[in-house]
Amino acid sequence: MQQPLPRLASVLGLCAICLGATSESCTFFGIGRDESDLTIDLAAEAPADPAILQVVVPLAGLEFRRDDDAVETLTFTDTEPVDLLALTGTNAPLRLFTEESLSEGTYTGVRLLFDEDDIDSGFVTDAFGREFGLRIAQGDYAPFDFTVAEGERDEAWTLTLDLRRALVFDDDRDEFELRPALRSVLTEDSRDILGSVTAVCVGGRTLETGAVYLFENRNVRPDDYDGLDPEPFATTPLDSDPIAGTFTYALRFLPEGRYTIALTCRGDEDLVDEDDELRFQNVRNIEIDLDDEGSLVHDIG
Repeated sequence: MQQPLPRLASVLGLCAICLGATSESCTFFGIGRDESDLTIDLAAEAPADPAILQVVVPLAGLEFRRDDDAVETLTFTDTEPVDLLALTGTNAPLRLFTEESLSEGTYTGVRLLFDEDDIDSGFVTDAFGREFGLRIAQGDYAPFDFTVAEGERDEAWTLTLDLRRALVFDDDRDEFELRPALRSVLTEDSRDILGSVTAVCVGGRTLETGAVYLFENRNVRPDDYDGLDPEPFATTPLDSDPIAGTFTYALRFLPEGRYTIALTCRGDEDLVDEDDELRFQNVRNIEIDLDDEGSLVHDIG
């Protein structure tokens, strides 16, 4: 696990009345020790283009939306340049906050915050030695179900940023745009789906450019990221062992539910908002049941 980023909790619209008080008795307009402790990690899924080596952003913290439309934030004491590619695959997620508190209420959404004063510092590099500018758009809130009520309730959550969906190249500007697209899950209620891939590709392609796509619900007809339903819920490129000549995959931090899983050998051709013909194959229904311990193994062959 990477070291947590330096942090500073900032609660919008609330004022601390703490003069002469200890942390035990410090109260935020009646919200004191009832505040929950919240731990949050950030993981990422790799972009479609295998030549991309870095996606560096000035991460500043998180913004939370309550069911009454009030907004609260947790922010770092200093903006941290974070390479999102370092959070993909089997790499450990990044600890954003450890045992931080939010005020009483029901929280329904969460999204990433970036340093507006340093927003132009983001960049993307590739395997050809090129560096591109990175424009960062404000992302939508990811669904987030967290309630702070009487009594302490500590929870740990994992956020996953899907770069296959979020990273878009702008040909006119010759730069990338990041449209942060998160999903969230209570960490203890998440599971991984993983396995080996031995399938024979259709259409003359190879597993070198393969990717696995996961869709919510059963019997879904797989489709790419084209802005139309059904959109993928999670994706991952295949990992290869060039010495052994084998391929594997791992979809991480998934909630309980029924899914459709599919393989494409054209994973590098998925351009966001375009209807790409990815020629999905080996389509199967799959289910994550929290009563089953450990990762769900599903070999594709």
